[in-house]
Amino acid sequence: MNDSEKDGKVIGTVEVFGMRHNVAEVADTVWKSQWMGRASTQDLAVYMNPDLKEDARDETLLHEVLHLVSSHMKLEIKEQDVTVLSFGLYSAGCRVKMAKMPAVEERQ
Repeated sequence: MNDSEKDGKVIGTVEVFGMRHNVAEVADTVWKSQWMGRASTQDLAVYMNPDLKEDARDETLLHEVLHLVSSHMKLEIKEQDVTVLSFGLYSAGCRVKMAKMPAVEERQ
């Protein structure tokens, strides 16, 4: 993603190997209906399609965290394998613990 595409609403954070990664919903124009999420170790971020329903968002977040783990550890896990792993882990009840961002009025 380029810098203009990264603007989005930060909805929370996840920690991977002690590093905090922002989780942001990014406008649909960025996705062009091709992706549900993207992970960036460079930006320490996960970008999510804001149109996802809750179950799809939870599974996508797990999928993207697996990409972060793979990238940080230089495992080079292929997309197909990340998809199978995330589906299997999600079906077994695994969820990513995301620290949610407080509402704007709560932060002031």
